[in-house]
Amino acid sequence: MKLKELLKKEEQKNNNLIKIKNINFNFYDEKILSEINLNISSGEFVSVIGPSGCGKSTLLNIIAGITKPKTGEILVEGKMVNLGDKISYMQQKDLLLPWRNVTGNAGLGLEIKGFSQSYIQDKISLYSKDFGLEKYLDYMPHELSGGLRQRVAFLRSVIVDNPVMLLDEPLGSLDAITKSTLHEWLMKVFRKFSKTIIMVTHDIDEAILLANRVVVMATNPGRIIKEYLIDRQLVDNRDITSNYFIQLKKDIIKDLSI
Repeated sequence: MKLKELLKKEEQKNNNLIKIKNINFNFYDEKILSEINLNISSGEFVSVIGPSGCGKSTLLNIIAGITKPKTGEILVEGKMVNLGDKISYMQQKDLLLPWRNVTGNAGLGLEIKGFSQSYIQDKISLYSKDFGLEKYLDYMPHELSGGLRQRVAFLRSVIVDNPVMLLDEPLGSLDAITKSTLHEWLMKVFRKFSKTIIMVTHDIDEAILLANRVVVMATNPGRIIKEYLIDRQLVDNRDITSNYFIQLKKDIIKDLSI
């Protein structure tokens, strides 16, 4: 391992926001997750990739507090937390309420937390430009494209100011052109709002292009088999034909074939 990577790992140890410790999960007699251990630093973007059935979404549900593991614990800032307490969770489906407009959907999390309508309106107005939604605040979900609907769902997750965001294939249902556009936009938003993100994806290109670190999982049972620290300077130009990108993708494909 290069000195730069060693120093970065040491820095991460001292700045862990999330500690995933000895997570095991069974579904009846079937072992779904085995000995999952992962430390994630504040402000880090981690992509989790693996074959179908390896327990990626189950792991997100455990981190969110929706599913209870057989053994192990999840700590955020040294404490066990529940969904909505320091953690926002965005799934592949946008789950927008069809009877609410963009403002009503984006502000739902704040509304549930008991904030006033005036506070919610002010905050949505403040954030809407960064999300490209300032012209659409009165639109209903059925009037929006798939990409815009995902932006509304993402705004709903960001606006509650939780430090941790869980993304379960949030762009998986979008076409390639829309997805590419949202990749660039998502990176800008990620940097501006300094969130710590754990994203599950099946898309290797997406995992590399967005993350600081890629975690590779295998199946039978679901377990972590490899981690890659991504050199952002070499991928921020989004050149998927570079030697660095091609070799990294080859290595991950090889891991996934194990």
